[in-house]
Amino acid sequence: LGDAAMVPQVDISVRGLPEEASLPQIPPCGRSGELSPTRKLSETDGLARFRDNLQAGGISKEVSEVMCQGWAKDTVKQYQSCWKLWSEWCAAMGHDDDPRIPNLNRISEFLISKFNSGITYNRLNIFRSTFSAFMLNIDGMPVGKHDIIKRLMKAFYRQNPPRPKYTVTWDIDLVIKYR
Repeated sequence: LGDAAMVPQVDISVRGLPEEASLPQIPPCGRSGELSPTRKLSETDGLARFRDNLQAGGISKEVSEVMCQGWAKDTVKQYQSCWKLWSEWCAAMGHDDDPRIPNLNRISEFLISKFNSGITYNRLNIFRSTFSAFMLNIDGMPVGKHDIIKRLMKAFYRQNPPRPKYTVTWDIDLVIKYR
């Protein structure tokens, strides 16, 4: 799945999508049964969103199922957690449209609210990756690669850069001399 020649990039762009357009109602990965006729905003299964996006772009159900199973468990947990926070924020702000359809202003406001609440740059970057994975493309590119989001992330980085993994290091000369 890592070879671009084997799995083509699917461009699902929002540009030109009529406002009344409906996205396919597809059961989430790993679940059986049908969804209700309209998805509620509280639906927080981002992996289902990923699969929906693939199928909306013409990828078969079988291929999208296999691709869903290619995600590492920890990645899915992090992305699901981010997607849930995004969905809850959208609901709290009164945005009742489909959270898969990207709105750069709304995404930027969400990221700024998280930044102002003290979330680290690394966690914000996970949100950016989540949006790229689970949202429809905007202007022909994943949300996280859009210039506005990239510039916003750069500002977050400059204002609050990630801390080094190790705050203390050992002097290797002392360790070697001890022998």
